[in-house]
Order: sequence, then C-alpha cells, then structure tokens
Amino acid sequence: MKHAARIFLLLSSTLLLAYYLPIAWRVLTARRAPSILVHYSDTARDFLILRYDFNTTTRDVKLRYTDTAGREYERDAYEQMLPHIFYMQLEKNGSMPAEINGSPVTLSAIRREMFSYRIRPAELDAPGIALHTVFETADGRARLEMPSDYMRIRDDGRIEFIDSKTNKILPEKSALFTEAFAAKKFAFPLTALGSNPSTHKPYDEGIYIADAHGQTFLLRQALGAPILDPLETLSDDPAAWRALRPKHIIVDELETREIHALIIDTDGHPWLSTGKNHTLRKLPVTTYDPAATSLTVRGSILNRLILVQGQDKFEAVALDRNYAPVNRYEETFPSPGQKPAAKIAAILFPFTWWLNDTSSSYYNFHTQLGAASALALNAALLIIYTFILFKRARKPKAPAQDRAATVAPAANPPAAAAPATNLQATDLPATNLPKSRFLIHIPELLAIALCGLCAFIPALLLPRAD
Repeated sequence: MKHAARIFLLLSSTLLLAYYLPIAWRVLTARRAPSILVHYSDTARDFLILRYDFNTTTRDVKLRYTDTAGREYERDAYEQMLPHIFYMQLEKNGSMPAEINGSPVTLSAIRREMFSYRIRPAELDAPGIALHTVFETADGRARLEMPSDYMRIRDDGRIEFIDSKTNKILPEKSALFTEAFAAKKFAFPLTALGSNPSTHKPYDEGIYIADAHGQTFLLRQALGAPILDPLETLSDDPAAWRALRPKHIIVDELETREIHALIIDTDGHPWLSTGKNHTLRKLPVTTYDPAATSLTVRGSILNRLILVQGQDKFEAVALDRNYAPVNRYEETFPSPGQKPAAKIAAILFPFTWWLNDTSSSYYNFHTQLGAASALALNAALLIIYTFILFKRARKPKAPAQDRAATVAPAANPPAAAAPATNLQATDLPATNLPKSRFLIHIPELLAIALCGLCAFIPALLLPRAD
C-alpha cells in the first residue's frame, strides 16, 4: 500500500509539474510579439503600416509610421495619406481634402461606408446556443423589437417555437414553420447556421441555414409567416451557391446593405455574400487557416482591405469597390517555436499538456512533445538520480528500535555485550543497491526517462521507498 501511494504521488506530481512548469517558464521569458496595423492608401498606391516597437530595456512603446519599402513618415504625413481613416483629425486640422482620386467626399459618406468584420479561431470553435431569434420584418415598426419566442431546430425535422415567459412550445407556429421547411425539401440535420440576434442593427437580414446537403437557405418572418428561400433562387449566380458548402456563417447587417454575411466553407476558404442579388465573392487570400489565423475584412469609401494575421505571418490584400485585387503584401515574423526561450523549453520539458488553447473556446486536453535533444537531458537526470540512489543505499536508515533508543534511552542500560568474534554479512555497510530495493525505484526511473525534469523533482522530494 505504501508503494502504491508513492507511485500515485509521483504520477500526480509529474503531471502537475508538466502543466505548471512550462507556464512559469513562458511567464519568465515572455517577450511582446511584434504588432502592426495595416491600411491601404489610394493616394500612395501602397500599404501603410503602423508598427509598435517595444523596448525591453525601458519598457516603452515606440510608434513607427512606415510603408512596405521601409520608408518612415511623420505622423501628420502618414495621416494625410489616409484621409478615409483619419478624417476627423484632418477635418480638425483643416487639411481634409474635398476630393479623393477625383471623387468628392463628405464626412457623412465616409462614416456610412466604413465597416469591419473580424473572425478569430476561438470564435469559430465555440459552443453555440440552440435557440434562435426570428425577427418580425413586416410589423411596420421603425426599429426592430425582440420577439417573445425563440426557435429550436430539431435533427428529426421538427421546428419548435418556445415561449420565453412560459417556457412552453407553441404548437401552431411550430407546425407552420415545420411545414415550410418540408415544402422546401430542407435536408436535416443542419450543418451551419448564422444570424445576428441583436436589435442594434439597421435591419434584419434573416437567418442563414445550411442543410445536410450543404445547400444554403435564408429564413425570415413576415407577419408571423415563415419565408424560407434557397439562396440560389435569390442570387444572380445560383451555381456558386449550389457548389458552396458552408461550415461557418457570420451575419452582420450593414447600413449600406453591401455585405450580408461572411461564410467559411468546409475547405477553409472565406466568402462574402454581397449586394441585393446575394453575389458570392471568394476572398483572394492564400494563408488563411480558420484554426490558426484571424481574418479581418475592412471597408471604406475608397477600398476593401482583407487582413490575415497568424503567429508568424501576415497577409494583406487591397481590393477596389468591385472586389478586384489591386495590391498585395505579406510579411513573416519569427515563429514562437523558433525563439531561444522556446527551444530551451523544448529541451527542459519533453512532455507538456494544457487545457485551453487560442484556437478554441472549449477546454480540451492538449499535449506536446519536446525536442529530440530532450532525451539527452533525460538520460543525464536518470544517471544523476541513479547515483543518488546508490549514495542513499550506502547510508541505510537506522532500525526503528535504534531510533527509539536514541530518543528515549532506557533507565538502566544493559551491560555492554562482549564483542562479536565473527561479523555476519548483514552487519557490513551496504556498498551497492540490492536488487529488491532497486525494483522499488523502477517507477521513478521510468518517469524520469520519459518526463525528465518534471519527474526528477518529485522523485527527489518524495519520502524514501525503503
């Protein structure tokens, strides 16, 4: 029982250290990653980059205004080349141009045309709510109002509306929507759904739903009646919608109604649903990975800008108002795994694990193995621990009765016994590690061989096995 408890303590301590020691190392060796903010200037016909340089000595942040060629600009000159971004500052300075590229502009038009979408990996791999808001679009009200019921879509083809006050299913409305889905031959279960359940928007686009065959539908409600349309019937390019297989759908209504939804298909390619005809436009990016990079879509009165940001790379694509590419820029950063601190950590910790990851909003069990050179450190620690075991074997623990006699000596100590004439083999000090005692330490030796430092520390601190 004692040995079983010792093995349990060894394993639990090793796992805890394999979790916390890498975290402590990252905190001690953390360095701020390079940060940049990219815009596209139609006047300079180039990308302008605001760089945040962090000084590790003074811990100050220096702002550098540059372009893709590395030329640096003063702040005022940088802002003057981006009137559609810094229009408020230029207006205050009295340097806001009346025309940009020959087209007259107003501050109200600039504000109206600005928008931004940003999708991070953790937002795509996140728990969803199975209750959906279906807004009333024909009630004649100037503003959207939250409905009193919520929709739930069952995998067996049933559509259920639940009253938010009584928590009871509304049978008539549920049957009405179920029949509408059946009439459009919607194949269950659904594979993707996107909506914007907020009243703080200029209008309600509806709910995008992809069925089991990948076909995308648009669901709306008018005077309590369902309107379910396949997107291919609303689009001027029905073949593109039929070929699309959505995996993630992000709906965000704009005042201009230019963009309806951002869609990520099953191959990881991003698409935009645009215009009154729901035209599908594939974004011309090459480095986007939904599980590892973030995607930003920015719009202004002059252009559209697509940004892909990863840990070690950056991609920017400038588009005109018709979504035709006009310029492209890519930049790479030092990979986090190639930094000296990360390389040392791969040697110190041959096995690490963690629960949360930037690529997901879920807690999960993630593991990572260290570098092959960690085996050399494990072997060195194994030799050191074996040497310690032999040193301990040369100094065996005193018997229990001897320790008791030392703490509480007898009142009448017995007379000294005559010296023994013949020493027994068991009376000699140990000079090596007996086989039976060596077998006791096999769990520590195996743990050190596999987990290195994370097992070496608890093996030293645990009480002796003998």
